[in-house]
Amino acid sequence: MVDPKRAAVLALHWQVNVIKPEGFFGSLLSEPVARSGVVERAARFHGSVRAAGVPVIFTRFTVPVGEGELVRNTEFMRAVGDAQEAFRPDAGGTQLIAEISAGADRVVDNQKLSGLAGNGLPQWLAGRGIDVVFVTGVATNL
Repeated sequence: MVDPKRAAVLALHWQVNVIKPEGFFGSLLSEPVARSGVVERAARFHGSVRAAGVPVIFTRFTVPVGEGELVRNTEFMRAVGDAQEAFRPDAGGTQLIAEISAGADRVVDNQKLSGLAGNGLPQWLAGRGIDVVFVTGVATNL
């Protein structure tokens, strides 16, 4: 058993732009996500670990005015940069989906493909002695 004080869940990009049909990547991802049942499974997992005292930290892919730390080095990132209004921190598409966001212990924004890059999250985890990270998400391989 993992010591809950040393663990956290990194919940990557559970946001409208990634999960829902109306989101920026909805035409690509929403149907396979819905068919797989991953949202329901992740919600149960998050609830179980939270009950055991493990924090769940959500990341949101956002693009602030001025692009923040966005680097347009791939076709994917160029597409996001070209549509950055849809990724503003207060845009509907960047909001966490209601089915899974209840009780989020922390929400961190980032402009890189990795939820751990450019946002201070690794330091936050290390500062709390967290050295075991469980990952949930639907586009974690990007």
